[in-house]
Amino acid sequence: MKMKLDCRNKRFAVEAGEAPLVKQLQLAPEFYGTETRDTPYGKLEYFVMQDVLSGFKHPSIIDIKMGTQTWHAECSEAKRKKHIEQDANCSTGKYGFRFCGMKVYNRHEKATIKFDKRFGWYSMDDVAMLGSLTAFFDDGVTVRADVIPAYLERMRQARSFLAAGGWQFFASSLLFAYDDVDAGAEAHPPVCYMIDFAHAVKLPDPAGADTGYCFGIVQLERFLHTIQQQHSKY
Repeated sequence: MKMKLDCRNKRFAVEAGEAPLVKQLQLAPEFYGTETRDTPYGKLEYFVMQDVLSGFKHPSIIDIKMGTQTWHAECSEAKRKKHIEQDANCSTGKYGFRFCGMKVYNRHEKATIKFDKRFGWYSMDDVAMLGSLTAFFDDGVTVRADVIPAYLERMRQARSFLAAGGWQFFASSLLFAYDDVDAGAEAHPPVCYMIDFAHAVKLPDPAGADTGYCFGIVQLERFLHTIQQQHSKY
């Protein structure tokens, strides 16, 4: 995976990527370094990261933007006002997360259903949020509650990293993916990674925690536990 270089993305990839919890638990895609490429706009530097979907047959993927605040101190006043209004009018302010894009492989239709970021722009109550999250796990034949324990464990690990302090994230995401169960033994295990660190800020207080991100994880865990209870076969 190649992405245009951003100094804060790189800083987090290098500095936090060496942190014991991040390195040990592989919470973020692995950072392989940078490369310079010729483009129509001249030479641009890119960083090279792990392709977290490598090996999947028919992945279902959801990008969930985490935290109660998506703007950071360096943004313009106009952008800050826009994000404050947007955060208040969608699930960001209420639940600490919102959908930023989703695609689900439907086993019955043998096709992938896609939802763009507009899917997450609306305010939701608990019933609507539960239904929207359940839609991610619904593969057209069954609701894949079997992958939820792996996600709950990964979110617990992410909370441990965030509670340890040192970083705050704005407009960062958790990426979840699971594979088509019909792939059998070739199906890739479900994955969850922290992604998008263009606005990762190192806190002056090394013990400071990203409470908004942690709040979002706790709320997301609550909904996943409910889906697991409603659709588990055991």
